[in-house]
Amino acid sequence: MQLHVPELFRRGWNRLYDDIGNRRTVMDVICLLSRGLTLMVVTPMATSLPYICQLRNLVDVAYIVSGILAIRSMPTPLYFGHGKYFTAIFAALTWTKCLYSLRGEAWFGPRFLPIIRAVADTSVFFFILSVAIVAVTHAYYIFGAREDPSPLYASFMPIVRLGIFGDFDLFELEGLDTVFEPSEEGQLEPLDPSPGKDYAAIHATFYVTGLVITILLMNLLVGVLGANYELYEDQSRQLFHRERARMLLDLEKLPWSRCCQRRRGEEGLYIWFLAREEPAADDLRSIRSTVRSIVVDETKQLHKKMERLQEDINKVLEQVSNKKNGGLEK
Repeated sequence: MQLHVPELFRRGWNRLYDDIGNRRTVMDVICLLSRGLTLMVVTPMATSLPYICQLRNLVDVAYIVSGILAIRSMPTPLYFGHGKYFTAIFAALTWTKCLYSLRGEAWFGPRFLPIIRAVADTSVFFFILSVAIVAVTHAYYIFGAREDPSPLYASFMPIVRLGIFGDFDLFELEGLDTVFEPSEEGQLEPLDPSPGKDYAAIHATFYVTGLVITILLMNLLVGVLGANYELYEDQSRQLFHRERARMLLDLEKLPWSRCCQRRRGEEGLYIWFLAREEPAADDLRSIRSTVRSIVVDETKQLHKKMERLQEDINKVLEQVSNKKNGGLEK
């Protein structure tokens, strides 16, 4: 049974009040106060923590905080310092929320929700990829090839470029810069620098990173995303109805919505909606759903044929039984 935070607070306060009235020692009062604090503060926080830690709620909190900081810094000279960063975050989150608010529309939601679910379901793969990037970055950091603008970022950026984007420069990985020398014609020509002291180790890191991350994990990422999208594309209609019901529930829980319902006497009402028992032709956008629809149709036709054959067999058996009984009577 799940209790709302106000209900937990009320029960904790009533229990604390009753216990203090029955016991009068100082130690008992201190123990009862600590127990009441646990019931009124810790338990509600632990109950509401999973709800607060949801991604959509964290984004809403970041949106509100960045909006407040951006609005406060705009008319002041702070806007030209750190204030512009809050404004940039607020603008990006505003467009993101605008896009996400369209998930309840029939023309957008069934196509948009499978993409969100497919990316969210790839979180384990992204965790594996992040660990691989951190591992190679740590190894490259120990070499100390580059130190500008900072040793950590100078080690992280080349590995990310190599592993994820496939962009690399072997001389840059070694911490060497290309030197330009004038030619006989007076033009500057690049001159490859001599191999550095960690030439073999950095080239080994390059081959391992290219094979494991760039080729193996990046191609697996495409396959995993494709498989997840195919899976959730098959469930797009169910995801859309579920998300729309969640949006209606969120709107119903708003304080002003409850006040309007009480004034109109609309408490305890239900929401009814219709859904197709069989998917429409436009809903069959994935290979999985198309094959399943074909198998279901063929199975239904096969069952109908078997029922007709069973009826014919029963008629024949009945005729044979009647003839046999008529012959015995004669």
